[in-house]
Amino acid sequence: MLNERQRHILHYLTSVNTYIKTSELAEEYHISERTIRNDLYEIESFVSKEGGGINRSKSEGILLTINFKDKENILKQVNEVTNFQNRLSPIERMTTLLGMLIQKNDVISSKEFSKLLNVSRRTTLVDLKHLKKYLKKSNVDLLYVKNKGFSLKGKEYDIRRSYKNISNKFGDSMGLEWLLNNSDMDEGTIVQLKERISTILYNYSLQLTDIALEGLLVHISIAIQRLKQGNTIQISETQWEELRKYKEYQTAKEVRKAMEVVSKQEVPEDEAGFITLHLLGAKTFYQQPEEMDQDLKEVANKFIAKVSFQCGVDFMDDELLTQGLLTHLKPSIYRLKYHLDLDNPMKSYIKKEYGKLVGVIVHNIHVLEEEFSVRFNEDEICYIALHFRAAIERKEVNGERVRALLVCGSGVGTVQLLKSRLNRFFPNIIVVDCVPYHELEKEISKYEIDYIISTVPIPETHVPSILVNPFIDKEDRDKISTTLNHQRENLIEERKSGPVLEEVLKPELIELNVEVETWQSAVRKGGQLLVRDGKVEPRYIEAMIEMVKEHGPYVVLDKGVAMPHARPNQGVNSLCLSLLRLKKPIEFGHETNDPVHLVICLGSIDSETHLNALRQLVMLLNDKTTKEILLEGDKQSIIDIIKQGSMK
Repeated sequence: MLNERQRHILHYLTSVNTYIKTSELAEEYHISERTIRNDLYEIESFVSKEGGGINRSKSEGILLTINFKDKENILKQVNEVTNFQNRLSPIERMTTLLGMLIQKNDVISSKEFSKLLNVSRRTTLVDLKHLKKYLKKSNVDLLYVKNKGFSLKGKEYDIRRSYKNISNKFGDSMGLEWLLNNSDMDEGTIVQLKERISTILYNYSLQLTDIALEGLLVHISIAIQRLKQGNTIQISETQWEELRKYKEYQTAKEVRKAMEVVSKQEVPEDEAGFITLHLLGAKTFYQQPEEMDQDLKEVANKFIAKVSFQCGVDFMDDELLTQGLLTHLKPSIYRLKYHLDLDNPMKSYIKKEYGKLVGVIVHNIHVLEEEFSVRFNEDEICYIALHFRAAIERKEVNGERVRALLVCGSGVGTVQLLKSRLNRFFPNIIVVDCVPYHELEKEISKYEIDYIISTVPIPETHVPSILVNPFIDKEDRDKISTTLNHQRENLIEERKSGPVLEEVLKPELIELNVEVETWQSAVRKGGQLLVRDGKVEPRYIEAMIEMVKEHGPYVVLDKGVAMPHARPNQGVNSLCLSLLRLKKPIEFGHETNDPVHLVICLGSIDSETHLNALRQLVMLLNDKTTKEILLEGDKQSIIDIIKQGSMK
């Protein structure tokens, strides 16, 4: 259910037929762009039920797409409600109920609740029932006093934590909006408090996101009201021993002083402890490299290596991924450790669009969970998946190449002009060779190519062709761009399923009882199988070896299993896998997973096409029975389990 602002935004979007920038919407509604983006995800989910959607353009903004009849139906639903309180969602109503109970600190009747929410008493009682169930998870009880109403019972720490967690789902911006409308504190005091806190955070070089800052302000405002009522929080001695170690505690002490100035009352030190927890779990824009915990960095690199293994994408050299992941993981671990939930409003979208990648994260998240003794929930996992998705997109922008064969009826000069113009306008097109028209039929079978670009008309072949003039004028450039974009759209559709394992790991690419002396020899032998089958160029073998030398033995990502690979543009002709089982295991230099019995060489053409086949292979490696067959069985047994695994 959409809230009032979201309904208002939707109403506006249905009335315009042009793109509008999110920055303009944010300015119009006096909220952050992040909040606008969250609202748009909710709106998109709402209109999708009527067959609509939202188009996004980096340069132009967003545009609602829906036909006239469905637009009328949506407007009817939106116009049915004009009052915010009439159509709060269940989670918004629960948050409002809990906010009232916390701020009033007294028994409140269901009649009072119903009046505030403008819903029936029956709806209120259902909401209170759900609230009671939710609070139980935080060790807080919702008591009913006959003929009087409802009140909270529990430790102050748990009551505060329960509100923080539920308000995260409500949205910190919405929480602040509700606070301004319903709090006993006047707006001027809240604004003064925000200014003081912002100054403190700036002085301590702690740059929170807008939403994290609003969440902190909501917590502190409620804390001041609870203290006036005599409700003080208590931090255990064990927690204190840990919290005092962090620089965030020094920041929290200054925030505590600001609370005393604004509220004109004494604020116990334990409040600084809870604020420390809040800051440790708050989302930040960046983390200073020198402040990174070395243990966290090592485990994060191990996690990145594991994901690289299962995705078959080399993430190890992506500094932006490492930095972004570390910045996210530090507060994430503290949130999970102290049960401070963070709702991910994009979770459904992420699971739908990047389901395979989310599955890879889920499969490998144990690396982080075991090290830090926490359990990652879906919200946090989907945030992590976004970091890897961004890394994949960076690789696609920088690394995807199109292989083309040039056909020309003129001389060398024309060919060179054509090549230089292509290189200028389309640097992602790799020209594998130039051939005259009369030799095309016998030459075409020699190459793994995506397109033929020709200056003369050619007969239809199994490879699509683009007819251009040597100068590559604007019409030709548009023609090439349209063709390449169409190919990309088709490729995206193909990636949704991808080839199965038995289509990639064929019998001729499997060799058993191979004798080698070094890990380099093992990589070369596995790579030679792929070269022999035309799947990769010879240079790809050395690229795999250099990758291990450069980044270390991270390719040994399971006990006794190594998966050497390099980048798609280093000589991969088509998606491929080869499997070597060594007669005597060898050392790659990995501290826990050596020695290696299985060497699986991967050649990937992009960042996604291989994921289905690789997922099936990883399932075989993770199953004790099938892994034993890979390690001990004969070739036919291995071929059989590959076929079985390809059906999953």
